[in-house]
Amino acid sequence: MGAVRSDASVGQLLGMLATDSGTLVRQELQLASTEVVERAQVQAGRIGVIALGGGLAHAGLLGLLTAAMIAMATFMPLWSAALICGALFAGIGIGLAMKGIKSLKEPIKSAVKDAVAIAGAAVKETTSNVAKVVTAAKDGLR
Repeated sequence: MGAVRSDASVGQLLGMLATDSGTLVRQELQLASTEVVERAQVQAGRIGVIALGGGLAHAGLLGLLTAAMIAMATFMPLWSAALICGALFAGIGIGLAMKGIKSLKEPIKSAVKDAVAIAGAAVKETTSNVAKVVTAAKDGLR
């Protein structure tokens, strides 16, 4: 923002205001964009941890599933034991996956809301500054 000269015309003042207001809005939008990217990077790290945990849990559950099928095969045919165990573990897995997906959606919504609020505040401030300069210019012309 440049220094305002006392002998500047109304047109020059309005031009300076437009330039400074545009710069302010661009900087606020860049800041909001940077914040959204940072939050997305944090979420990506969380997704990696979820994937790693899911892979390890999958390996462990395959062992438990096999043991459960072998134990149940003493009371029923092996195919029905496999069907029961498979359905049980698939249901649990789907439930956990849905819970993980839901937990990822909330922070993203929050980041977008924050970015919109920051941009809105910048536009509101710029509008207020323009109104002040116009009022001051009108008063100066009287």
